[in-house]
Amino acid sequence: MLDSSGFKRKTYADLLAEGEAKARELFGEDINTSRMSPVGIVLRVFAWFLSVLWMVAEKVYLSAFVDTAEGVSLDRLGVQAGVRRIVDTYASGPVELTGTAGYMVNPGLLAQKPSGTQYVITNAVTLGGNGKGITTVQAVNPGSSGNADVGEISVLVNPDANLTAITNLEAIENGADRESDAAFRARFRTSRAARGSATLNSLQASVAALPGVRAVKVVENEEEVPDSEGRPPNSFETYVLGGEQAAIARAIFDNKAGGIRTWGSITQQVADISGTLRTIRFSRPTTVPIFANLQVETNSSAASNVADQVKDAIVQYIGGETADGTVYAGGTMGEDVLWAKIIRAAYTVTGVENVHGGIGTTAGSYSTNDIGIQEQQVAQINAADIGVTVA
Repeated sequence: MLDSSGFKRKTYADLLAEGEAKARELFGEDINTSRMSPVGIVLRVFAWFLSVLWMVAEKVYLSAFVDTAEGVSLDRLGVQAGVRRIVDTYASGPVELTGTAGYMVNPGLLAQKPSGTQYVITNAVTLGGNGKGITTVQAVNPGSSGNADVGEISVLVNPDANLTAITNLEAIENGADRESDAAFRARFRTSRAARGSATLNSLQASVAALPGVRAVKVVENEEEVPDSEGRPPNSFETYVLGGEQAAIARAIFDNKAGGIRTWGSITQQVADISGTLRTIRFSRPTTVPIFANLQVETNSSAASNVADQVKDAIVQYIGGETADGTVYAGGTMGEDVLWAKIIRAAYTVTGVENVHGGIGTTAGSYSTNDIGIQEQQVAQINAADIGVTVA
């Protein structure tokens, strides 16, 4: 039913009880509504079908709210607010081929990591006099699995007598998984601030909405003299973890106030509507890796994968990547990692009754001390960096 308290779905048991009560009202108190009686059978059949309709009605009601909508319903709410779910993207980057001088390598050649993740050459290249040439590759499948560290792509799938080796001298990046409902909800809330313009909130929200961006912080110098970090008077520096440089610069330019200087270690040129190039600067924060080792005591209500649930809860608090590849922004840049909040995150998992252990910035060294994070730093933790022992 729907009232001032919201929508409450009638269950199969509720509907059956109401049906039996109505049968007694119509046919007398001594009417047989047991499981095998004719009336009881009819009541149970109708109660089951009606319970399905009530479940559908509940889903329709919940689909109208950001906190409870799922899948496509959540996507449609996002469109109304001007924010869209981040879809999975293909990783790409440069690779170096080695082989016979003057040999032309055509697009379509396959390479892979030892783990089996495959990449395809996207541009033709002719090997130089030293037998080497630089071209680009793109992962065959979208998602974060296509990202590769330097030197990780080393196998030529298609045998070719004129090619002897392939390697990536730079990291293969920008492969991302489809944004989960939980991550999209978090970004949905943050993005509401982007409806403004020329404010810190709108700037941070616009940059945070970019694909691949995991954390954003803007530091201002409102004084008439350089600050202690070397920022010029009346300037601001934007620290951004993740995302493509060109897209970040565009978002900063579109949301900054006129006449206010940007500052940072990375420089990008952005064209305004007249075609004039404007210089935009920003910086990358220092990532502080966090490690955790926990011993949790559980009761009978804990799920069989309670250890994974605890890991995911901690990743969602700090920020990082869960075991299934979902990336969470976590805390804000410069936010300390508090042991008390680690414990609180673990207690949100059903069945967890007690938590022991510690955290640290190096694997194998743990304590219950809080970890201080500086203004230009961001804490990150991955599920693989968390040890959980269940008792």
